[in-house]
Amino acid sequence: MQNPAEQLKEIIGQRASFIGGDCNTFIMAKSQKENFIHDWGTGGGNFLMAVGLFAVINFLSKVFSHLVEPTAFISEAGRQTVIDAKRTLRQSHPELREVIARWPTPRVGDVNEIRAFINLVTGLPSEIDLGISTQDNISAEEIWRTFRNFLTHMAWPGSPVSTITFINQPEIHNIEQILQAIDNSGLKAFYREDNIIKCNSDKLTIDAHKIAEWLCRQINGNRFTEENITSTLAWVTSQQ
Repeated sequence: MQNPAEQLKEIIGQRASFIGGDCNTFIMAKSQKENFIHDWGTGGGNFLMAVGLFAVINFLSKVFSHLVEPTAFISEAGRQTVIDAKRTLRQSHPELREVIARWPTPRVGDVNEIRAFINLVTGLPSEIDLGISTQDNISAEEIWRTFRNFLTHMAWPGSPVSTITFINQPEIHNIEQILQAIDNSGLKAFYREDNIIKCNSDKLTIDAHKIAEWLCRQINGNRFTEENITSTLAWVTSQQ
């Protein structure tokens, strides 16, 4: 039987590779003949790629945050505290009953997703550069609200989702070469152009895979306590 660290790494690898594989299909299709997509009248997959990749990054952010600070996640006791507080307020302020009824009660295992994303971004090594920096006036919170929240809740990004397309280049024959060419392009997953923040779904595909690999190495490298690894695995399986 696998130990908790091996089980957690296996789950991380599976979830990153499944969506990453779907994104690679879009990337491969876009690298074919220039009229391939235009003639069929289909999309290039950029929005779907971004939705899936933000789902992966959301998961990786939560795993990282749980490994670092599991107490940031809602516990059964914390949920009960909210329930009790709402009950007390309803009794002491009956005029607010309708307002209080609209206040959501958190689920056990919930965490502030924006905070988790910020924790991940600030914890990444310099070689995984998503393009989120104060120098370019691009914040992690702005990225999350502009792309992840808009796409997830409104089916439309708050700013453009772009792509890198390599069409009919004889030296590029397979997905590995295409991904390497994208990684070597110098473009970041998030960048500012004409004062507009853009998300490059092709580069984000590569970065999401790198983040998953890096996180697994951190688990291997004894960065996190055995207790936190075990509790994180329990959290992951409890959310299924």
